[in-house]
Amino acid sequence: MSRVVLALRALVGVSGVLALLPGWAPGVPAGAVLLGLLGLAGAVLRPGSAAPAGVLVAAAVAWTAKHGTDLPPAAATLLVASAVATHHQAAALAAALPAAARVDRAVLVRFARHAGLVLVLSAVVAGLALGLPDRPGSVPLELLGLAAAVLAAALPVLLGRSDRRR
Repeated sequence: MSRVVLALRALVGVSGVLALLPGWAPGVPAGAVLLGLLGLAGAVLRPGSAAPAGVLVAAAVAWTAKHGTDLPPAAATLLVASAVATHHQAAALAAALPAAARVDRAVLVRFARHAGLVLVLSAVVAGLALGLPDRPGSVPLELLGLAAAVLAAALPVLLGRSDRRR
């Protein structure tokens, strides 16, 4: 395996652990975090599988179970958001590269630039969200909003996918 592929898989592992870390708290179902850790092992070994998505789902369940409708701490929110975005980006690039790939420096620079842009824009959105007045929330409404956001992001991807069996 090339050094770049090994580094990307290590990044998948470290960012996945950071995304799941807030789940190790009282009141959070340990099963979600344990399933996330099992998914993390799969994500490191096979980043092109559904395992990286399983890690993200486990992190979201643990985060929601921990904070519910309470206002989470800003630093922890930014840490988990950064870890989730990094996990997703690293898994996507690791999945696209063959194990023995020699990667051109320009590809890595473009990848890092894109990841940095996503993280900066996420921080701006988080800062704006933290500036909003605190209103009482509803866990079912938050989960419905999360599901709608995932669907809104996934639908164009699924519709734009070509059938690989042809």
